[in-house]
Amino acid sequence: GRIGIIATHRAYHGRTFGALSATADAKYRDPFAPMLEGVRHVPFDDLDALDKVLDDSVAAVIVEPIQGEGGVRVPADGYLRGIRERCDVRGILLICDEIQTGFRTGSPFAFTRDDIVPDILCLSKSIANGLPIGVTITTEAVSERVPKGSHGSTFAGNPLVCVAGAVTLRVLADETLHARAARAGERFQERVRGLGLPQIREVRGRGLMQAVELKKPVTPVIKTMQENGVLVLPAGGTVIRFLPSILIQDDQLDVGIDALAQALRRAG
Repeated sequence: GRIGIIATHRAYHGRTFGALSATADAKYRDPFAPMLEGVRHVPFDDLDALDKVLDDSVAAVIVEPIQGEGGVRVPADGYLRGIRERCDVRGILLICDEIQTGFRTGSPFAFTRDDIVPDILCLSKSIANGLPIGVTITTEAVSERVPKGSHGSTFAGNPLVCVAGAVTLRVLADETLHARAARAGERFQERVRGLGLPQIREVRGRGLMQAVELKKPVTPVIKTMQENGVLVLPAGGTVIRFLPSILIQDDQLDVGIDALAQALRRAG
């Protein structure tokens, strides 16, 4: 059978061994090398590069619809559709990792922007409103090939967390939340660009998954923001990642933007 997996440069899929093999960053991989056989990485948002590695050894392509840890990198429209079409022609599975993008980018799933359906969908983080849960969703065709009882873990199906997840999903079914998230993301970008601060190289993202790339290291800026009560994450050495709740209000988002501006002015 096929054992090849194609992932992308800057990809982050987790730190358990199989997922770690698809994660690109050497700082995560090297302490546990060698990785699983057959995993190759190609540039993100580059269909020509993908064409060069798709052969009869490839079982699956795994991709984040928007790269998270890799810098909140949004691909061109049509990228996911291009992967889907190539996978269909060769009988290759498409895995979409929406652990970070799910229910955050202005639609329940980021892959819907390209009007596709993956064979396997990975979800976590927001689906239980902060409680620990991960969900793997497959098509019927994939499910039929997975032996019953073969997929599980010690804490899988925790009843309390599953109830929290079910309640959260009922809230997230409200389409107006996602429309508001899309508008909030546009407003965030407009406001940050409007600051006119020379330290900012780029503002990018979709919905409430946003990044501000600086022309200098972000650590001092992130530290100052934390001291002022605003928690943000790095996404590379020069990128600040903003991942607020889909329920955030405009005035709360403005607190974060103001904290960013204050921290940048303080850093000089």
